[in-house]
Order: sequence, then C-alpha cells, then structure tokens
Amino acid sequence: MALENQKTEAEAIAKLALDGQAPHTFAVADGVGVIALRDQQGARLVSIKPFIDEYRTAPERRQGTATLGDLASFEAFTNRFKDRDSAVFARREPPSMTVVLDYNQAGPDNTKARFGKHRGVYSFPLSKEWEAWTAATGKQMNQAEFAAFIEDRIADVSDPSNPGTAAIEFSAKLGAKFASPSKLLALSKGLEVRQKAIVKNVVSLDSGEVQLNYVTENTDTAGQPLTVPTAFLLNIPVFRSGVTWEVAVRLRHRVGSGSITWFFELYRTDKIFDAAFNEAIEHVKTATELPLFVGAPE
Repeated sequence: MALENQKTEAEAIAKLALDGQAPHTFAVADGVGVIALRDQQGARLVSIKPFIDEYRTAPERRQGTATLGDLASFEAFTNRFKDRDSAVFARREPPSMTVVLDYNQAGPDNTKARFGKHRGVYSFPLSKEWEAWTAATGKQMNQAEFAAFIEDRIADVSDPSNPGTAAIEFSAKLGAKFASPSKLLALSKGLEVRQKAIVKNVVSLDSGEVQLNYVTENTDTAGQPLTVPTAFLLNIPVFRSGVTWEVAVRLRHRVGSGSITWFFELYRTDKIFDAAFNEAIEHVKTATELPLFVGAPE
C-alpha cells in the first residue's frame, strides 16, 4: 500500500510539473491571444515568439531605417515603399528629412495607429563651396592669405552682368558695384606682387571702388596704385549636388601702420539657406506626393 501511495504522489508531482510547463494562452487587447510558457520556477512567463520567428519564411512587417546618400535616392526610396498614409518630416537644424512609411493613419481612431518602424533618412550635406565661404566670412586675413584664398576659390565667383534679386537688393542698399571674376583674380595677383610693400594711402573713387597706393620696401618710391572693388558675386550650391544660389559678398579692409587686413562678409546667408531648404522641401513634396511636416516624427 505504501508503494502505491508513493507512486500516486509521484504521478501527482509529475503532473503538476508538466502543467507548469504547458503553454498558456492569454487574451490581450482586440481579442488577440498570446501564447507563453512558465519558466522552470513557475514564477515568470516566457514568450515563445522568438522560437516561432526562427521558422518564419518572411518577417511579420517591414522595419528599419535606411540612410540615403542624396535627395534623388531619398525620393526613389520613398516612392518604392510608400502607401497613402506615409509621411515626410523635414528639420532645418540640422537639415534632414525622414520618411515614415508605416505612419499612423489619419483621423482620431486609435485602432488605425501603426508601428512607424519603417523609415528612410537623408541628412543634407553642405557643399564644399558653402562650407569654405561661410567658414571664412568675417575672418581677418593678411594680404598673402587673402590673395591665396581668392585665387583658390575664383571658380565660385560669378559674372555680375546679369545680377539676380539678391545682387540687385544688395547694390540698392549699399551702392556697391560688383567685380567680375577676372577683375577679382587680377586683384589677387596684384596683392601677391605687393606682399613686401606697405600701404601709403587709400583713395575712394567715384566708381565706388578703392585705390590703394603702395610704397615698395626699402625705398621711398611710390608703387603702382591698385584698384580694389568693394563687392563681388558668388554662384554656389548650399547643399552638395544641389542647385546653385547667388550670394552677394562685401569686400572690406583695414589699414594700420602701413599694413592691410582683408575680410569679406556674405550677404543674408540665412535667407539663402532657407530658400535652398524650402526648394528641397517643395521638390520632395512634388516627387513623392506625400504630406510633409516641418519637424521630427514621434
């Protein structure tokens, strides 16, 4: 009889252990049933989803964030995967765009919410030209430094014979006339020749330009005067591989103890940056036919 009782108790214990390991189905929102196992101590539920996922032939849903290298690729990626509820978000600082392909459906109905896990991102890289000029604006340079900078970046200088809105506005406010690329290059070459000369005097001309008179080193003989423009135009892209924009530049200098310091100021770069960013926004809206919000997705 004792053996039979022991057998019965052992069977009961085994049954309890098996019951503790048996899968349990729990009801969650929307009537979905979730299957879970208890751990060996029976104190914690363990999801069996990772084991099921191992045998899937395809993922449950698309997810992940693609990083795109240019605006055209961002638009192509968006058009490849979008649906009618996808949305694009644009940020100005730092400039970037994010498309959420599985964005929430419109309307107050919470049952239409989606995961928002399938995305594409494009971070606008600034052009080398824009970086070079904006980094140097307001920076004081000696004669040799300024001449070298102008010679290196002369390809960015545009012909002022057909000025745009920015140039016309700048000229009207400051009364400046713009130098041609050839004249600016001649200025840089002239400054190179006079690297060992000192400035004798500065004369403002009726044309709005400035005439610098030099004295060569170790002599009292006046050097040839050098005519200096007070402004010039750039035609450079704000973003890499983007369209070019006209930028008015005011050329300035200071003379002290016979030496001269050069610097320049780019006119209203904030407006030009905003215009370039807005142009990109409109291009994406047209190319993708999706709603675009200025900001970041939740």
